[in-house]
Amino acid sequence: MDKKSCKKPCGQKRCMTVGDGFLIAAKLKCEAKLAEAESKINLYLQNPVGVGDHPDISEEILKAAEAGAHAQDMLNFLESRWKIK
Repeated sequence: MDKKSCKKPCGQKRCMTVGDGFLIAAKLKCEAKLAEAESKINLYLQNPVGVGDHPDISEEILKAAEAGAHAQDMLNFLESRWKIK
């Protein structure tokens, strides 16, 4: 829907639909999962106290990396398919 046909004076180029809201929510979830994965890896690398709770730290880093890679793939898919920023 373009601005001329929109009845609300929101100043956007087009009105946001319910679907747009869901896309934005999905994007934010992916970004949060990425941030969580990065934080976990940084914690394992920088905080020796956290390492003591996980005897196989390499495996924990790989799990976090896998979660981050999956979130990045989903984010790339959403951004390329629906052109969300």
